[in-house]
Amino acid sequence: MIHLAVLSLLIALALVVAYSSRLVGGWASVLGKRVLLPPLDGRIYIVTGGSRGVGWQVAARLAEAGATVVITSRSPESGEAAARAIGSSKRHRIVIFPMTLDLELFDSIRSFAEECIKRFGRLDGLVLNGGIAKSFLDSDSFEVTVDR
Repeated sequence: MIHLAVLSLLIALALVVAYSSRLVGGWASVLGKRVLLPPLDGRIYIVTGGSRGVGWQVAARLAEAGATVVITSRSPESGEAAARAIGSSKRHRIVIFPMTLDLELFDSIRSFAEECIKRFGRLDGLVLNGGIAKSFLDSDSFEVTVDR
C-alpha cells in the first residue's frame, strides 16, 4: 500500500515538472503542446543569464511572442552569440539586445540599470535567471555549493 502511495506521488510530481517544463519548451514539450504566451509586442523584458540554458529558452519564447528582449551575461561574446542564435532560429523579426551584466559587481548592476533606463525608458518584465554558484570542500572534505 505504501509503495502505491509513493508511486502515485512520484507520478504526480513528474506531471508537475513536465507541465512546468512545457512553458519554456523543455524536454517535456515533446509530450504535448507547448503553452503559448500571449502577444507581447511592444513589451520590454530583461532575462538575466539569458545566454544559455533555461535563460536562453525563456528569452527565445519571449522573443517568439514579440517582446523586445534584453539578454544579459557576463561575457559580451556569449550574449551576442545567443542573440544571433535566437534571431536566426525564428521566422519573423526578433529584437534582442545583448548586454553585459556581472551580478557580483555593484558597478556593473548600476551601469546596466542606467543603460536600460536610457535606452528603453521602462521595463515590463524581469526574469531573474542569472546567478553565481561557487563550490569548495568543507572541513570534512565534502563538496559544498554556495549560491550568492
